[in-house]
Amino acid sequence: VAAFNESLVEQGMAPIRVGVGIHFGKLILGTVGHENRLETTVISDAVNIASRVEGLTKHYNAEVIATESVISHIPKGQEKRIRFLDTVKVKGKTKNIRVYQVIHADDQTMIEALKDYDWALECFENSRLDEAKTCFQKLSSRLPEDEAIKRYLSKCEIYLRDGLPEDWRVSEMKVK
Repeated sequence: VAAFNESLVEQGMAPIRVGVGIHFGKLILGTVGHENRLETTVISDAVNIASRVEGLTKHYNAEVIATESVISHIPKGQEKRIRFLDTVKVKGKTKNIRVYQVIHADDQTMIEALKDYDWALECFENSRLDEAKTCFQKLSSRLPEDEAIKRYLSKCEIYLRDGLPEDWRVSEMKVK
């Protein structure tokens, strides 16, 4: 995609963005139709969730987002380029889904910020909102376009002002 985008920019065209949502689960794969028109399709709750997670890539400005069911299969010690994004409730589901961003190996700025990001999240999760807000503000100056940081900073400000709602750890996402 990067090489293709370079050629688009050289031609004076806007680059494209691709988002990938990954979820792990069972599915049914089959071919439907008749002899003149065949189509392969999948049917599965897992595929539906993967589609919803792909929709989250726009909200978080992330290229690849995976669910906890995928992250749990990564061998220990190899999760260096993964960061927790949020616990979300997606349309059509009653169970909350924990989602993670897979960080591109070339994104050194984000990789270097992971330790501070994880600390800010820990503060947030433990209701130390003043400390979390300060951490997210510092991270925001390093990564001003980072949507996850912007969202957590906004949540900290709202919760400090208005108090914690009942389901304050879950983001309800309107993803089709």
